[in-house]
Amino acid sequence: MSDLSAGTYELHVVDQHFGYATTSYQLEQKSKLDVDLRSVWTKDGWKADLNLESDEQLNYWWSTGAVTNTVNGLKDGIYQYKISNADGVELKDEIHLLKPEVSLQAVSGIIPATTGQMDGAVWLNIHGGREPYTVTWADPRLCSDEIILYQAEEAQYLGPISSRDEGCFGKEMGCLQFERQAGWIEWQITVPLTSRYPLTFRYKAEDGATALLLINGDDIDQHLVFPKSGDWQDYQQEVDLQDGTNSIRLQVEDQSMLSLDYLSVPQKTWFEKPDERIRTSLPAGTYTALIKDANCTAIEKTVQIPKANRFLLENVNLEKVDTDKVRIANPNPDCHYYWYDADFSIHHADQTIRPLAQGTGFEPERSGNYYLSCQRISDGAISQNRVGFAVTKGDRLSPYSNHVSKTELEPDQLSANLLLWLDASQAESTEDIPLKRGALIGWKGKGHTIGFDPNGFVYYQPNVQNGKAIVSWETIWLQGLEKPISGFQTVIMVYREHPLSSPGSSPWFGLSPFIGCGTNQLFSPDAPDEILKGAVYINGVKVDPLQIPQPEDFCVATFEFTQVIESEIKYTDTGWEGAIGEMLIYDGLLSDQERQQLETDLYRKWISYIHLK
Repeated sequence: MSDLSAGTYELHVVDQHFGYATTSYQLEQKSKLDVDLRSVWTKDGWKADLNLESDEQLNYWWSTGAVTNTVNGLKDGIYQYKISNADGVELKDEIHLLKPEVSLQAVSGIIPATTGQMDGAVWLNIHGGREPYTVTWADPRLCSDEIILYQAEEAQYLGPISSRDEGCFGKEMGCLQFERQAGWIEWQITVPLTSRYPLTFRYKAEDGATALLLINGDDIDQHLVFPKSGDWQDYQQEVDLQDGTNSIRLQVEDQSMLSLDYLSVPQKTWFEKPDERIRTSLPAGTYTALIKDANCTAIEKTVQIPKANRFLLENVNLEKVDTDKVRIANPNPDCHYYWYDADFSIHHADQTIRPLAQGTGFEPERSGNYYLSCQRISDGAISQNRVGFAVTKGDRLSPYSNHVSKTELEPDQLSANLLLWLDASQAESTEDIPLKRGALIGWKGKGHTIGFDPNGFVYYQPNVQNGKAIVSWETIWLQGLEKPISGFQTVIMVYREHPLSSPGSSPWFGLSPFIGCGTNQLFSPDAPDEILKGAVYINGVKVDPLQIPQPEDFCVATFEFTQVIESEIKYTDTGWEGAIGEMLIYDGLLSDQERQQLETDLYRKWISYIHLK
């Protein structure tokens, strides 16, 4: 038997007559030798130190013949060493020394943390010395799992309970709301072990709020400052709790407008020492890293992550410079700007990813969507959003023409009557997390309210196309309009097809027999003459729908039928998986001038904020 851990083991030996003998063995854990090997280049050559956190008597041996923990005057080369203790435990290894051209150095970058949030970040840019590098942070990371929610309505409180709020967890529990008066709320929570735990309060505070935190009746000198937020947000605070039942009380100060949904508490916590150059999801505080290179030369780097509340980047005006660049027309002198090709991830963990460019302008390499964020110079705060915009480049087709007016049309004031208008950019959603499933109740076009089953869901995706929201049919259940429409002749869509859409499907069952998607072309080959003999325009250019492929990117598509179609548009086609930016359906044909102008307006709105050469 091998690979046994320390402990007592019993051995039973049985012969063929069922006679047996028993003996026991005690295996003891030998002490472990952990060495912190460091070297430094001096004028006399290399100096190497074997540092151990131990008071016991140790024996040292070097291939140079030295028998001390420190050796001096070493030249470039490979050196073996051995350490042993009185128990016979040995540690053997070697060190490769090669003088670098530049000494080991590290420069840190930081992102401040929002008050009460774990959204700060630090990253290290290491150079010099000799690669590879290792990074060990001195502070342990508090990790947690197995979360339990404690509803606000289930707690003891002194303060008014609000009416049922659909924003609350599960849409079942009431939310405790302090309306500009002092009060308190107290939860009785249970944890299995005495340890440090992160408490997470789900809250809203339109004007910000302040509350005193008491643990088991004790003032722990923690005033929680809830940042201003009109949407539900998480506020985290680490505290020490005893095993068993603990009381968590928030005493809300007078004049505070604070709504509380629930308190979440993990049942498992543990500490890990991270070994990485980039750390995210950090609260404000001091962090120290030990950096070593291949020579075991070591430096310590201490960084301070301050508190700085995030802000909303808005009212940004972009313009074209020369023929191939984009710049900010109204830059804020207190801001440093960063350009990206992706929006924030869910927890902003990608803030440390290197941007495409920095400064007030940049040159996009290709057509597509880009994103702008900024950092305040005065306090280091990062914008809580990235402003999205779309760029087209080169000879990509644009419907712009000299005879089309720059004044936008009103889509419901044209020669044909507007039957249906859906605009995803006007979707009434407060969700700011990409790919969050959200009900479409309240999705509106101008003057047209669309009623959907409250149990139906789609992907509502903000800031996807030219900085605007889109709605994806990818996971939609069967939905229906409150008032179906029929008698249509023109359909205009800003949309993107999906490779998994079922052949012959479209956003609505009533449209699928006419403009249902094909396998390798825009329409199904059996599309009727009402559309094949009509007209199809993609980004302002007339096309043959049986000869062009499906649009993988968002486009402006116009479908003109040879006659009014009386089919009813009421239910969504569950076989279609594409995404919609905007859809307009008319009872007749538009004039060429109206169509061109409307396509141009939609193209500017959805496809190309700026066109570059």
